[in-house]
Amino acid sequence: MKMFIRLFICLFFLGGSALAQDISPILKFGLFADTQYADCPSENARFYRQALQKLDTCINYFNQQNVRFTINLGDIIDRKNSDLKKDNVLSRSS
Repeated sequence: MKMFIRLFICLFFLGGSALAQDISPILKFGLFADTQYADCPSENARFYRQALQKLDTCINYFNQQNVRFTINLGDIIDRKNSDLKKDNVLSRSS
């Protein structure tokens, strides 16, 4: 995990210096974390069934930004492995 954070910081500063010089970035990538989908009712501030809609919004944004690849830094599902089959969780792609 520390390696990902270091990589992200390096790429952030490299990308920032490219923007400051009005040069297009060499590489664009998307990061997302903790989708936490579950086929269960919401609890407190967790809206499990809405997670896939939010993931779709994220994917659409990445497509608009023309990212080359995405990295998932957290859990896709929250509870049961069978939730991976629900609503084609694994078939979503950018």
